[in-house]
Amino acid sequence: MTTTASPIKTILVVEDDDVLRAQLGTVLSENRYQVALVPNALEALDYLRVFPSPDLIILDMLTRGMDGWRFLKEREVQWASVPVIITSTLNVASEEWAKSLGAIAAFRKPIDLAALLEQVARSLGSNK
Repeated sequence: MTTTASPIKTILVVEDDDVLRAQLGTVLSENRYQVALVPNALEALDYLRVFPSPDLIILDMLTRGMDGWRFLKEREVQWASVPVIITSTLNVASEEWAKSLGAIAAFRKPIDLAALLEQVARSLGSNK
């Protein structure tokens, strides 16, 4: 009996803090995810127009140039089904807030990386 490995899942990380963006990229890569890193929501839209759709988006709501709210409104129909986990320094970051924005989860900064990894695994249907 042969088993096939599940395909590597791609995560688009939208984060304007250089240190946190790099940290998220490292942690996700170490957990066997393919990671694309962009510093703001405008570049996230550009990424989506050029590359295959990611399996998940981690979206900072307060990026320079274009914020997460505008990104969620402007992403095109073909990306509407890509699950989004939002991050923010705002006190309102909660599961209810996330769902009201069409996201699957919210994490308040500083981000609990272990909890984020658990949510990513649940969202992508993996057992990590």
